[in-house]
Amino acid sequence: MTAPLFPSLVPLPPRANIEPLIRFVGSKRWLVPFLDRGIWWRLGRYGGRYIEPFAGGASVGLAVGWPAAILGDASSHLIEMYRSVSGAWEDVAAELWKLVGRYGAESGAGGYYAVREAYNELPKRANGGGGGGEDGTDPIQAARLLYLIARGFNGVFRVNKGGGFNVPVGDVKNPRFCDPARLEAFSTATSTWDWRCADFAETILGARAHDVLFCDPPYAGTFGAYTAGGFAWTDQVRLADVLQSAAGRGAYVLHTNADTPEIRALHESRGFYVLTTAERRAVNRDAKGRARVGCILTTNAPELVL
Repeated sequence: MTAPLFPSLVPLPPRANIEPLIRFVGSKRWLVPFLDRGIWWRLGRYGGRYIEPFAGGASVGLAVGWPAAILGDASSHLIEMYRSVSGAWEDVAAELWKLVGRYGAESGAGGYYAVREAYNELPKRANGGGGGGEDGTDPIQAARLLYLIARGFNGVFRVNKGGGFNVPVGDVKNPRFCDPARLEAFSTATSTWDWRCADFAETILGARAHDVLFCDPPYAGTFGAYTAGGFAWTDQVRLADVLQSAAGRGAYVLHTNADTPEIRALHESRGFYVLTTAERRAVNRDAKGRARVGCILTTNAPELVL
């Protein structure tokens, strides 16, 4: 009997395909069907890790659901919430429904702003500060954030320069709070994940041979206020450099960004293939001059894109 063409060297777990807890601006959920099979095959073939240094809504990582995963983000808001749901989902669910019972699900802007004020009381959150236990979980703060995102304007996650969550209340009909079943599913799927509040370079520098890196940074020229520091052109250059270094160590790199001549040149000069995607994004920090441009996927392993 001949050996299979692509023998798996590690047992393949069932694919999680978990729905994200939050709706994140610029989500790559639409890209999952083009990437998850290639990522799954590569990790199953060689037993590497899945690494996502810009976690955001974590839609791709949750769809792939690989047990050995590192999810990082510079926003402690997001990482603390994810750690809490992953490690103590029952406590988060209990706190969330206390808020719904006290402030309501749809009406009462005052209740929304009371929760937002309480959430922002912890100092320097965007730079990794905050409360919680020694294990990095804080069910009360996690519940507050999930409540705010469910009732906030357009479900947007945004912080000001001081690191405070500053999204105004939205006119949300039947806001979708995370029910216990969703929280439990998230916890089960991510129980072995390593959640890191860190600069993207720190997360990427740990990548080694056969790891798969998926990077979805703030796009060049677009809104970047997910952390207090924003995301400047110098960060785009830093990102290209550390991705080149990771590729040199044998990691497989997948990176999305705006389709601009500068971004193409930046990544092509570092040896990456540039693939045009069907996505179009609004690119311009000034709303008056905002236009929609195409987007690209850069990679050193185009065979992963199916």
